[in-house]
Amino acid sequence: MDEAEKKLIRYNIGFFSTAELLTANNLIAIFKHVTNTECQQYLCRQIFEEAVHADTFIYCCESLDDFVVELTKFISQPNFTTQGDENIRHFLHDLIGYYVIMEGIFFYAG
Repeated sequence: MDEAEKKLIRYNIGFFSTAELLTANNLIAIFKHVTNTECQQYLCRQIFEEAVHADTFIYCCESLDDFVVELTKFISQPNFTTQGDENIRHFLHDLIGYYVIMEGIFFYAG
């Protein structure tokens, strides 16, 4: 992976990790206003899940390295277009590879 690709992944990790942490912080902020014990227990579990999500982003990117880039190699090319059957196949390949494998398997199994 070249430096530009590594930088892009770090920015994405930063964005999504921050988004997960903001969600967790919002849950913590409303916790003191919830008095029902069962609801408090649920909020505790949800805060835990948000922390797991933040760690998962980092784990996936550190452990997969070039695999992620390989999944989206066609649509990452500057001159990529969805014109023509072959390009549409590449587009679907990359979308399925990224969203099914990365999001569907690694994120939820991480």
